[in-house]
Formats: sequence, structure tokens, C-alpha cells
Amino acid sequence: MFTDMSIEKRNLEVLNAAASMFDQCQTKKTAPNTPHGQLFTCGKYDKLKRPINDSVLENPKARALFAQKLGCNACEFAKPQQAEDEKSLLNRSLHPRIFEVGSELYLGEYYSQAVFESYKAVKEQMRGITGFETTTEAVGKGGLYFLGAASPSFDLMYQQGAKFTLMAIDSFRNEAGHSMLDIPKNTTGKQFAFSRLVLASVGMGFLDNSEIRA
Repeated sequence: MFTDMSIEKRNLEVLNAAASMFDQCQTKKTAPNTPHGQLFTCGKYDKLKRPINDSVLENPKARALFAQKLGCNACEFAKPQQAEDEKSLLNRSLHPRIFEVGSELYLGEYYSQAVFESYKAVKEQMRGITGFETTTEAVGKGGLYFLGAASPSFDLMYQQGAKFTLMAIDSFRNEAGHSMLDIPKNTTGKQFAFSRLVLASVGMGFLDNSEIRA
């Protein structure tokens, strides 16, 4: 078994076999991915972890050969539990629709695309409820009303708060849609993207708890 072999015997042939399995896994995914962190997050992990386990990836030469096979000069291989924890965090933190459209892109470090798709999902939800794509029209012409104020005396402020939150998403979506949003693939970019996915989730929450009033 591969797990019984010494690191010295886990040679390029073994690494190539694992990389080939990884390539097959990649072709089955609908969202674009990079090698970064995807080794242990794709659905074929159970097969991958036998020829390539953590002890191999901790070996610098083995990592270099595997990275070369994948065509990646600076691959970062996530631990299985770390990858699962991150996906679980997204699942707990995001609105289900935002998780659906943005999580795989986010995990693949396609931060700009993840944010844009999340904003677009909010727009589509708005259009489905009111027939309008912008908050100003949805509220002014479509009669969109947000439920959930703590008390009638705070309703006006609540309406304003929900409206301006969704208007902010409108503005950010326009920026992202014109290819002006270029989120870097580093820790700062990751945190920025996460905050925008959460913002989109807040917007979806307002739309989920709304109704049309004449």
C-alpha cells in the first residue's frame, strides 16, 4: 500500500499518478479552480489521500514534483480538516443562495468572481420579487417593504437601513460588473471577499423577509 512506502519510494511515478487523479477530479467540477488548496476539497479526496498523504506533501522535493505536474509554481496544499472547516464556516455564515453561487469560487481563490456572482444573485432575487433590478426602483416603483423592525416606532429607520444596504450592493455590483474589481489572492483579499459575501447575505436576508405593498 502507498501508506506503507517510505518517502524515498514515493517517487515521481507515484506523484504523477496522484496528479492524474487530481486532473480527473478537476474536470468534474463546474466552477473553475486552481491547484491552491483544492487537493483536499474536491470530491475525490478519498482516492487522492492514499497515493498522496500529508507526509508526502511535507517533503519539499515531493511537493515540488507535484507542483510541477500541476503546472503551479507555488502550490499551497490545504489539510483536509482545514479545508472542511473553511467550507463549514462559509456554510454557517452565508445565506444559502450566496453559499451556492460563491463558495466554490471563494475556496478556489477566485475572489472577484465570487463577489460578483453573489451581488448578481441579490439583483436576480430583487428582480424576481419586484420586477426591478435596482433598489431605488424596487422600493419607489415596486412597493418593496421590509419586514422585521423591532417595533413600529423604529420601522422608518429600519426601512431606510435595509434600503441603503441594498443600494450599497447595487453600487458595488456595478463596480464588479465593469471589471474594475480586482481582489488580490492574498490574506487581505480573502478577508475583503468574505466581508462582501457576508454583505450580500445580509441583503438576501432583507429580501427574504419582505413583501410588496401598494
